[in-house]
Amino acid sequence: MEVIKDYLIVFAVIGGGLSILIGGYYYLWEVPRTRKRASGLTKEAGLMGFSFEKELAKNPRDFFGPHQLFKTTRASKTMVNTIKGELPTGVPFHIFDYGYSMHPDTDVEQTVGVFELAGADLLPFVLYAKAKDRISGKAFRRIGLKVSDMMTGFRKIDLPSLPSRYDLRSPEHADHVKRLFDDSLLNFFSNNPGWHIEGGGRHLLIYRFDILMKPQDLRTFVSECRDIAEQFTLRK
Repeated sequence: MEVIKDYLIVFAVIGGGLSILIGGYYYLWEVPRTRKRASGLTKEAGLMGFSFEKELAKNPRDFFGPHQLFKTTRASKTMVNTIKGELPTGVPFHIFDYGYSMHPDTDVEQTVGVFELAGADLLPFVLYAKAKDRISGKAFRRIGLKVSDMMTGFRKIDLPSLPSRYDLRSPEHADHVKRLFDDSLLNFFSNNPGWHIEGGGRHLLIYRFDILMKPQDLRTFVSECRDIAEQFTLRK
């Protein structure tokens, strides 16, 4: 019994030590990092005339509908660090940080732009940017993303002119999606690699997989998203 008691004491000490380490990491690193990011985004958004709200306490699905990125089969977080504004062309947008877990120990966090194209009625599609390194953790997370989408009916669409660094998928209406992604649009993405694009209804989702935009890069991010949104505005 004494031996068992000793083991229990050791485990209790180890458990307590781990709790202290985890708590210390959260308060000494994570909290300051989160505050610094929110402060930086608040400043940059204000300089550009946009509004900022740290937490909306909402799942983006409640705002934008059941797009693939926000589907319920993923354990999702709420929208945080939300920037609201309008492009010079009159297109309203939300830019926010969004994370989710596809399964335990596989967390993804990225900055997402959702742009509302007036009068658009896009059939659902997802354009995936392939990982440069096929054996990295991020590459495996991308594979998990595709498998997850395949399970909900999204199928690969073969286009001879599709850049090798991209995959295009849709659950239906492949012919319509093929017409949308004409040679001009495919050439645009060939010259602008790394983007994940999702369309559905009047919404266009734009983001770089598992990448959080730096606050000081907000102006560049908005400009790049504007160029992408304009490509689809021309084809809606």
